[in-house]
Formats: sequence, C-alpha cells, structure tokens
Amino acid sequence: MSLDVQGLSAGYAGRRVLDAISLPSIADGCLCALLGPNGSGKSTLLKTLAGLLPYQGQIHLDGLELTAMPRAERLSRLAYLPQSLPRVAHLRVIEAVLAALRVGGRRHPDDLALAEAVLQKLGCEVLALRQLDTLSGGQRQLVGLAQALVREPRVLLLDEPLSALDLRHQLRTMELLAALAQERKMAVLIVLHDLQVALRHCNAAVLLQAGRVVAAGTPAQAISPDNLAHVYGVLARVEVCSQGLSQVIVDKALRDSNDPVQNI
Repeated sequence: MSLDVQGLSAGYAGRRVLDAISLPSIADGCLCALLGPNGSGKSTLLKTLAGLLPYQGQIHLDGLELTAMPRAERLSRLAYLPQSLPRVAHLRVIEAVLAALRVGGRRHPDDLALAEAVLQKLGCEVLALRQLDTLSGGQRQLVGLAQALVREPRVLLLDEPLSALDLRHQLRTMELLAALAQERKMAVLIVLHDLQVALRHCNAAVLLQAGRVVAAGTPAQAISPDNLAHVYGVLARVEVCSQGLSQVIVDKALRDSNDPVQNI
C-alpha cells in the first residue's frame, strides 16, 4: 500500500491553504507526524485526504486516484478522526464503536468482539456501557479513536488525537498506533504539536508552514534547530538524553510576541 500526494492545492471558499504541495510516498507501516505552527495547513491536508474538500493535484491510494473511488471503497480504506469531535449522540460507547464498524454496511458475527478488543487495547473497556454524553473530553477522544481503529483502515488520518489525553494515555496511544501500523500494514498520518512525541514514536515527519512543505523525512531530519528557527521562530536545541532519546530544548523565542497569529 502507498499513499502518494503530488501538486496538492486545497482550501476554503476561494482561500487557498495548501499550495501545490507534494509528499514523499507514504507506505504501509508508516507512522507519519504532520507538524507545523497554527494555520500551516495540517488539518486542511487531512480533510483533503479524507475526501472532505475539493482539491487540485493528485492523491493516489494504491495507484488509484481518490476521487475515482466509490464512496463505500474510500470509507473502507480511509478513516478520519477530526480535531473537533461531532456532537455527542445519546449512545453507549459500545454502540458508537459498533456503529463505526458497520460504516459501509459491514456486518460480521464477530463485530462485538472486535469492538470490545479495540476498547481494551486503548485501555477504556470500562467505558463500554457508559453513555457518550457522560464522558470527559479525553474519554470521548479515546472513543473517537476506537471508532476509527475498529474499521481496520489502510490509512488512518488523526487530527490532534492526543490533545485531551493525560500523559499515560498519550504514551499508551502512541505505542499502540506504532504497533498497529506495523501489525496491520497501515499508514497513519497524525497531526501533533508535541515535537518530543514525534521524535520518540514516529518514523516519518512532514513539517508544514503557510501551506507549503518545509521538510519531509525522518523526525530527526524535519525537527532540526534550523527548521525550528525558520518555522516556529524559536532558538532551540535537539539533544540526546541519558536514555538515548532525542529531545527538543527551547531556549527563547526569536519573533516578537506581538506578531499576528492567523487561523489558530
């Protein structure tokens, strides 16, 4: 499996956000971090790949243009978890996960077992019989991730899935995503703001700024002091800790604190 993006432009109501970007081919087993400051186009890229926005350019999955796929086939191959979750329905968690599993009309005798297994992997099986509208933001985020994972897609598109999670669940979720990407031969594109998480858990990274690709490659290649200065406007170091892990140390901001921030 490969996801190939060439010359992609997209945006909203006549406002271009992505400007003819191309990405390295994203193969199965890849856990790719999408990095960049607010308004750089990360969420727009995921929405476009999910088929939610019109675009110019080419998006090929397994050699087939995305727009040429029947809707049911696209839904079976790609799963998208947005940054802002939909309004909460009055359903139990297990019902919501089963509903996601049956997208596209799929039914199987083992559906319930599959749904329970995914909740267990995410460490939230105790929530199975809870109503969605009684959950915290972090708990809802885990359920949303379960809804995406249970479909066993070829490509998983995640927009800041860690934002409401505590440290333990952030670590557990990233470890699970890395393992599932390899086990299921799945490509995962994940929007992250935490550069340490990208360095520790991802095997690829794309750094965006103002709708353009600044760097793409391994996380260590993308998260360099020069790139951090250019894209984020900070003076930073990337050093190896006593455990052999790379970490980003930010010393100071290089840009004026009154710089305008758009599209947060």
